Amino acid sequence: MLLTVLGLRDLKPRVGDVVSRFDAPNELMVISSIGDNGKVYMAGGLGKRSWPNYLKVAARNDGSADCTKLAFEIDARIRNARVSHAAGSIHLAHLAEYQVRSRHPSPEALRELEDLLEAGESDEAPYQELIERYPELLASLVRGHWATYVIPQKRLGSEFVTDFLVLGVTSQGPEWVAVELEAPRHELLTKKGRLRQAVQHAVNQIQDWREWLTRNVAYAQDQHHLVGLTNRVPGLVIIGRADPSAEREPARRRLAEQEQISIHSWDWLLRETQRVVEAGNQAATLDVEE
Repeated sequence: MLLTVLGLRDLKPRVGDVVSRFDAPNELMVISSIGDNGKVYMAGGLGKRSWPNYLKVAARNDGSADCTKLAFEIDARIRNARVSHAAGSIHLAHLAEYQVRSRHPSPEALRELEDLLEAGESDEAPYQELIERYPELLASLVRGHWATYVIPQKRLGSEFVTDFLVLGVTSQGPEWVAVELEAPRHELLTKKGRLRQAVQHAVNQIQDWREWLTRNVAYAQDQHHLVGLTNRVPGLVIIGRADPSAEREPARRRLAEQEQISIHSWDWLLRETQRVVEAGNQAATLDVEE
């Protein structure tokens, strides 16, 4: 108790002050509250707390631009590092218009996608428009035991617009995938098995979105209501036409493992959605038989 009293006297903590522990001087934290027993609690909801005699002030909450900027950066770091959200704390009312009621694409959706591919449609726009009309074509990309959302053309600040953000909500919390569409006319790989320029451009787009989220994750989560979206969001590029064997090339496998960005063709999307429908039909048949 004496150490705590002395610590409070020396530290003079205030809500909003930026502090660090003696044993981790490079990990800055922002004070969110001070308990009746003198214990200091940190912002971020990660259970960080400490007795005042183990803390040092890095910046006072005096309203200065430097302190505000530092607190902003710490908040962004905490949000991007958060592994999951408690399911009961997720509020998704603002995203209701994007909820997908069925994870199984309709026969019409599959037929229109197949028709576009077989007709040789090579531009990106008709495919974007098709998925906006039939968002269930992307619903199987995430686990969505509680709910699934497909959000088209979401603006990230003034710099970027995503093609689609897909959100699945389970008992473990939100699961996101950022989707970048490119035209089917593009080839995926060079003869040497390397990613072509159009593919690399799409990958760069996803990396740009992540970089924006590194700085602006609070804005995305609070203002755009994209709960749980962080700079670690997995990415998916849908581009070109390809056979199944071409989708196991080392360059793409490395990208998926190292960057968490998967690259697949439009034929792959068609096969995946057909598989989802067939699995659903089989499950329905088993229910009837039982």
